[in-house]
Amino acid sequence: MRKTRSVSSGSMAGRSPADPEAGSDGREKGRNTGYPKIDRRSYGLNYGLNKVRFLALVKCGKRVRGHFTLIDMVERQPNRYQLTSEVSVEIEGEDTPALVAEWLTFVEVEPQQFQQAGQDHA
Repeated sequence: MRKTRSVSSGSMAGRSPADPEAGSDGREKGRNTGYPKIDRRSYGLNYGLNKVRFLALVKCGKRVRGHFTLIDMVERQPNRYQLTSEVSVEIEGEDTPALVAEWLTFVEVEPQQFQQAGQDHA
């Protein structure tokens, strides 16, 4: 049985590439939007990229940040999902992202470990 979940996402345009909240190592934090909470995962597999576009060069010393937005999730088999994410790699201080693409991943989760985004675990 195939189940499809489409997730709407906001546009990446107009978002500031510089995040005032940096990690403890000084790196910028990325943004993950629309992803479900998975407490236990049996495995995850990077399946590849679609629609890859390199739009700008990253100059030495520039910081980059990735934005990942879940745009589709399909249950291929019980507890096995294919995720399609919109990826944008932004360059600090630049209007044009370095890269945009669709990222395909597969995950297998343990039964009853899957929660929708925004829900607290019990």
